[in-house]
Amino acid sequence: MDFLITLFDLLLVGTMLWVAWQALTSKALFKSIVLFIAFGLLVSLAWVRLNAPDIALAEAAIGSGLTGALLLSALGRMRGMERGWVKQETSSLNKERIPIWLQKTVVSTPPSNFLRGLERLALRVLTLVFAIILIVAVLSLPITSPGLTDAAMEALPQSGVENPVTAVLLNIRGYDTLLEIAVLLLAAVGVWAFSRRIAGHYFNPHSEVLLSFIRFILPLMIVVSGYLVWIGADSPGGAFQAGAVLGSAGVLWLLSEMRRSDQNWVLLQRIGVSLGLVIFLMIALIMMVIGQNFLEYPPELAKQLILIIEVGATLSIGIILASLFLGAHPGSEGDPLPSEEPYTETGNEESN
Repeated sequence: MDFLITLFDLLLVGTMLWVAWQALTSKALFKSIVLFIAFGLLVSLAWVRLNAPDIALAEAAIGSGLTGALLLSALGRMRGMERGWVKQETSSLNKERIPIWLQKTVVSTPPSNFLRGLERLALRVLTLVFAIILIVAVLSLPITSPGLTDAAMEALPQSGVENPVTAVLLNIRGYDTLLEIAVLLLAAVGVWAFSRRIAGHYFNPHSEVLLSFIRFILPLMIVVSGYLVWIGADSPGGAFQAGAVLGSAGVLWLLSEMRRSDQNWVLLQRIGVSLGLVIFLMIALIMMVIGQNFLEYPPELAKQLILIIEVGATLSIGIILASLFLGAHPGSEGDPLPSEEPYTETGNEESN
């Protein structure tokens, strides 16, 4: 049995390296994205083998699923630019509302083969240097290191939860989680600031089978998200895993074109992206008012407060991830696209 487990681990590591290499060296962008998604699933399986189910859940949901969806969305936008969607946009009277950097990408000339060769050589050299630094850093690590495991386990009874990961993220090192939620909020605000006029373009799935599947799977994903929040206090789960599942449900909702653009939904979206950070800060400030330190919770209230924070963080993370995929300012539907015809090289040359 030990031999089979060792063989499986070796095959997993070898497959990960091969898939990563193929994803980096493939000239087809769509193929690279698909390989990247497969690589994320393999990485999540590796985390399971390392007895880290929390990280495995986050990797499968965010590192593979949602990141893959974002990359596919970016690829669709790039092909849209090649079709001439953005060129029509810049030739209209609203040209000044397009970001300057995007206008430059449309009118700039492609670099010469010599410059491309220099860029590839520089990228390979930097990659090699970075790989050497990583190898030296790993080899210089001590064979055994106690770390902060013992200290975290000693503080676990006062944290309010039984899952060490949740205790560290929401209580012992709450600053890290607070800043992570703030960074996600800033990312959404940045996307809205640069994408006010470049709204997402999605297809309307006419297949009743696909629509029926989406109607069935969306409520199930919401239930799973709530379960991950609840179980996170005692077992693998928590706000980030639950938020990733909720964000994936949001992506399916956007792709199904069941979303609405009235002002009520826009207001809810704006409130939702900041809800987690606001709740986190409010509880931290209230604790200071009653005599506790910043992000320090009384042991008798720690579990309830952590649950409230995680619920708010889950909603914010899910809405932010779906908003990043949408890539448009709330309430902005963008301008109509000039063509729905399939993309071809001939058509692209004629549009140029």
